[in-house]
Amino acid sequence: MTLDTRPICPHCQCRIPWRQVCGCAAARAARLKKKAERERLAELRRIAPNQVP
Repeated sequence: MTLDTRPICPHCQCRIPWRQVCGCAAARAARLKKKAERERLAELRRIAPNQVP
């Protein structure tokens, strides 16, 4: 028996293959949210570079 050391998806508790992402809806939503937040911050920095912490 080999010890399964693959990471566990925080959203659905399945084992994720290395260097891959879980395809569950919650994980996808979390990634989209993160991406949207990054884009929003980038946009704010572009508009007012001295007002974004």
